[in-house]
Amino acid sequence: MRKLILFSIFMIFLAGCGKKNTTYIYVTIPRGANLDKIAAILKKNRIITNETTFKIMAKLQHKDKKLKSGIYKLKKFSSTKDVINILSEGKSENIKITIPEGFTLEQIYPILKSKFGISKTDYTNYTHDRTILKHYRIHGSSLEGYMFPDTYLFNASATLDEIVKIFLNRFNDVFAEESIKHWHILRRPRYKIIIMASLIQAEARYKSEMPLIASVYYNRLRKGYRLECDPTVIYALGKHKNRLTYKDLKIDSPYNTYKYYGLPPGPICNPGRDAIDAAMSPARTKYLYFVADINGHHLFAKSLKEHNKNIRIVKRHKKSLRK
Repeated sequence: MRKLILFSIFMIFLAGCGKKNTTYIYVTIPRGANLDKIAAILKKNRIITNETTFKIMAKLQHKDKKLKSGIYKLKKFSSTKDVINILSEGKSENIKITIPEGFTLEQIYPILKSKFGISKTDYTNYTHDRTILKHYRIHGSSLEGYMFPDTYLFNASATLDEIVKIFLNRFNDVFAEESIKHWHILRRPRYKIIIMASLIQAEARYKSEMPLIASVYYNRLRKGYRLECDPTVIYALGKHKNRLTYKDLKIDSPYNTYKYYGLPPGPICNPGRDAIDAAMSPARTKYLYFVADINGHHLFAKSLKEHNKNIRIVKRHKKSLRK
């Protein structure tokens, strides 16, 4: 025992006498990594010079089970004691992620996987968890529509529960702010506003056109027309398509607004503030149709005759570009 203690003290002394280096590198300690795995990662990245020394010191300091996952900015050949302190205190770098407006749950997942190593099964189960849906008063079968698109900073050790709840709380904050702004005209349930906002977000490339697109959809609903929103069909298909075929338009899904009347059963993406604002306060128009031109702007029409004329204009423009 005395020899082991003397050996440990000697190893600790050596650990504090590493090579002098001012080069910093980022090292990722994955969630669930044990002491052996952590030591191997640090040695591979040349943060420590000896795995055995690192493990002995961590155990002697009773910190071998307190080392936290995360992304750490560390010096090459650091003092073993310093590395253990940094990892045990969880002094990891923040992770910055951006959720673009209009991303679906499926599109958000790869972002979280790449940054936090979250499994697809855990993500799918959590975003469809009835307890979470009930707690946040979400009318639907998933969190689609409520994972608010924005830029966020997270600790690298953040859990799926912590991450998603921040998205949802951000949504609640934004929705409350917009509701206060439009309180005098709001007559629709929240879930219908978010479904409409998701259609607007998916259709509009330009913020200025969102209230006009909203007016078209509300006008069509009032007149009992089908919405005939292409992005709902794409959502039903489960894959992106630049151009829909007649066969696509016949898909038997409640999300197919070419086949079924009214709003789809849930949001088709996660809309941003501008789309939510447009869904709450659409422009006052008599438009019933719109078609996108080659630049993503839309031509609006009050009648089918005018709409068909706009379609011919767009086709001529596209044809002229191909010459």
